[in-house]
Amino acid sequence: MQDRVAKIYAKAILDLGQKGKELHTIQEELASIGALVDENQELSLVFSSELFRTEDRMAVMESLYTKLKCNEVTGRILKLLASSNRVKNLSAIARELHLLVSRAENIVPLRVESRDELGSAQQKKIEERFEKFFGKPVEADFEVNPSLYGGVRVTAEGTTYDGTLATRLARMKETLVGGA
Repeated sequence: MQDRVAKIYAKAILDLGQKGKELHTIQEELASIGALVDENQELSLVFSSELFRTEDRMAVMESLYTKLKCNEVTGRILKLLASSNRVKNLSAIARELHLLVSRAENIVPLRVESRDELGSAQQKKIEERFEKFFGKPVEADFEVNPSLYGGVRVTAEGTTYDGTLATRLARMKETLVGGA
């Protein structure tokens, strides 16, 4: 449900932002406030609890975007989300909007997972390989995933390219068992 809501709002924001040519600013501001709400327990409570009235939520949101000197369009979007009790979806909306903006600019977003943080040379090599593979620019988001034993897992355009150690061992086992 949250993904569907995020996609609907992100598409509407994309359409709105393209008319005003402020899309990058809007996306960055929504992501920043979404992260702030997610990381702050008190803010999260204000926007998720039934104990707070809609007017209170809107006042808190207005105070937030005013203090952060957000764009006027961003402020209107945030007020709408606060009034419709959708601030809990803000981070998902910002992520979805980022994907839509990247697609509109013909950039392939990559999600790269590895057990440990990759060095800049390794990151650059992954980006170059996928730029060559897709034939267009990529924008990679590198994440540390301690559950991986080694290698990397890259997700792009709905496809996961799994070069992790666990997947390689599973393929090897399948080959050995299948060949017996």
